[in-house]
Amino acid sequence: MDQEIKPIAATYPPLHRATSVLSSSVVFALDLAIGHVLEQDVANNWDAQLRYCPVGSDLWQEVSLVRHPLPFLTSRSSTSPHLSFSATVNLPAAVKFTVQFRNDTGTWMTAGHDGPDSFIVPWDRSGLVSQDIDDYVQIMNPDLRITNLGDTKEPGAKSWLLEAPVLAADGDAPHMDQVMLGKPFAGEFLKWFALARHTASWLAPRQGTTHFKLDVASVLCSFVDRRGRHLITLGVSGFRGIMSIFGDNNEGALMVKIRNDRQAPGFGRVIISVANDFETALSNALTHSRAFFLSDYSPGETLAQFGKLADRGVAPSTLFLEDCCEQDRKTGIFVGPCNASLGLEIAKTRKQYPAIRNVIYRHSLLASAPEFDSARKDYKVTSVLYSVPGGATAKTSLVAAEDAHQFYDDYYRFLRSSGVDAVQVDNIQVLETLSSAAMRACFTESYLDAQHTASMVHFAEGYMTSRALSPNPLFRNSKWPLALSVVQNSGWFPDYRKLVFVNSCNALLSRAIGNIPYWDTVLINSTFDLAARVISGGPIKVGSEDEGNCLKRVCGLTARGKTVVLRPSGIGGATDPYASFEDPVLVRMGNTHAIGEGSVSILGLFNATEKRRLEMLRASDFPHLGCRSDTYIIRSSSGTIFDTTAPFSISVGVSEFDILCAYPLTILDMPVGPPLRVVVLGISDKELGVAAIIDASVVLDNDELQISAVLKILGVLEVYVAGASQKNLDRIEVTIQGRSFNRGVEILNDVVRVDLEALLANYDLDSETDEVYVKITFRWV
Repeated sequence: MDQEIKPIAATYPPLHRATSVLSSSVVFALDLAIGHVLEQDVANNWDAQLRYCPVGSDLWQEVSLVRHPLPFLTSRSSTSPHLSFSATVNLPAAVKFTVQFRNDTGTWMTAGHDGPDSFIVPWDRSGLVSQDIDDYVQIMNPDLRITNLGDTKEPGAKSWLLEAPVLAADGDAPHMDQVMLGKPFAGEFLKWFALARHTASWLAPRQGTTHFKLDVASVLCSFVDRRGRHLITLGVSGFRGIMSIFGDNNEGALMVKIRNDRQAPGFGRVIISVANDFETALSNALTHSRAFFLSDYSPGETLAQFGKLADRGVAPSTLFLEDCCEQDRKTGIFVGPCNASLGLEIAKTRKQYPAIRNVIYRHSLLASAPEFDSARKDYKVTSVLYSVPGGATAKTSLVAAEDAHQFYDDYYRFLRSSGVDAVQVDNIQVLETLSSAAMRACFTESYLDAQHTASMVHFAEGYMTSRALSPNPLFRNSKWPLALSVVQNSGWFPDYRKLVFVNSCNALLSRAIGNIPYWDTVLINSTFDLAARVISGGPIKVGSEDEGNCLKRVCGLTARGKTVVLRPSGIGGATDPYASFEDPVLVRMGNTHAIGEGSVSILGLFNATEKRRLEMLRASDFPHLGCRSDTYIIRSSSGTIFDTTAPFSISVGVSEFDILCAYPLTILDMPVGPPLRVVVLGISDKELGVAAIIDASVVLDNDELQISAVLKILGVLEVYVAGASQKNLDRIEVTIQGRSFNRGVEILNDVVRVDLEALLANYDLDSETDEVYVKITFRWV
């Protein structure tokens, strides 16, 4: 059959992924998108079957699938008719599978052969975790010191500490060592994932299936086996001058690469954690890693861009200022005096642009004693050698490690007094360029700790870091309670789709550490890129070339006229870290947004492939919905709303995306008729309108429905009321900031819409708060 008219297949459990299921009795579903050339054949006889075999076996079995209607969501421009099938199959152990289908008695067509194997893994619900590490890792080095880390707060999780002795650094040369660790799950895993050192200061994901092989060293590795167990290995870096990262032995076994910069022997350390899901295992590993160290925002613009955006009616609330101290652009080290008039410049800028609420000041980590005020102290200095591009070395003088705390305290006091609200610390990777191992060990600890301590004193709201994904600073900073906004990438992926993929995977580690992922500047006119950044929950920065389009999609005005970004309360990341960029699947990115005591689950679907993709989902694919019993509705970016507990399919075109939100419904018993099902959806015409909701409640009082919401911004508020379009309104009242209106409500397809800005257009809203307080009251005949 012509490839262009071949049906597109989606299954649940999905193709090309390893899916854990709660029961050995699995309802398998198939959806076929039939090409337009075959539309006349839709009513004809179609056969479909599931083919599977146990993992490790070549004995394939077939199960016939029967026609069964399932929900379908169209994203953007799909018009193909669909056929759906299902069957219940008993799978006592993990299997790999494909599906076949044909029209009448034609040739069987197979789906699932154009990518990695597809697996269904019945979850091990025994909850029993072995205390013996040998049950999880085939240890190949008897000299490793292994410590059972005891019980954890995470049920069903278990961790161990592995230590390998390492000799002291020899003068300026570090001591390097490679230690064999072993094979996770004795080499019998289904998929693996790693966060690798793409460059010295940036991370990028690596994925594979049954053979483990890395092209560059990684800071974290994860494996999933045929029982649905996840094993994570995490190197402890930045503690006492030692870095531990991972490689392999070309035969599928893990090796630990250790670098000791201190003039004293120590230990390379690795945390191994096992759990029934990836996030629990990662969280547990980070908890134990952090124990070592404990024992020992809104959109922004540069000043040059601010005026251009203001002229277009866009008023960003945060200004980024480049460092006023001269610095060497090649090395990222301060080399000259600061501008003493910084405070006057900031005051002038705030007066010119009243919307500015935050000034973020960018500077490099290392400094050669810049003169930042007229009463500069004489800091001790140290001469250091560092590498420069091309392999050469150069010499400079830095503020000595013993004066780093005093320097940063003075420096940040000066910035604070000048009107700076927060800082972004750049070029942290410069620490890795110091030629001397002793200097690296000394400056890494002293400068990172000094800068962070001064931040907590002078900028308690937090700060940003860039080029900070090298292992030592990444993990050393995890000991602090202050959340960091960490730049996740360097923009070295020209394909914006790969940028989304890499950032979503890198965010998993940042989130577990407690950092806030910051994706840097939004790519020009890329709604694909913008949508992913919104889901990430991190700061959003746009360039002046955007003409305000991006900001209008993610921002709004508060009741007092301030510009705010609509970001979810959680931190987003990839929901399937084992799926690679080359796999023929959608990139899935999830997050949650807290509303009062409840939350909405968010799932972004991004097509980074070169073909339209059809995938099937169910509620358990949404973050934190798998174990909850609430009744939900799901809404897509296109506005489609449906209520289902069964699998549903969605089609996403090339370089397109869809954002699905799962809302928990409030169900109210009515005196007559079925219960009333209601939920506040958020502000329309925004990339993620649900993020505008701070709190919401629904009350039925004497046959009168009262819907209350606290919002971040003004706009068109939408509320889902099941059956509203079939009811007759008897009375309606809208209250905004205490002002009442008896008009301005539209009902379309069970969605009640209230244009808050239109209602307030003729009024001077003198609000005492930024939050928008709305109450909708109505009664049906």
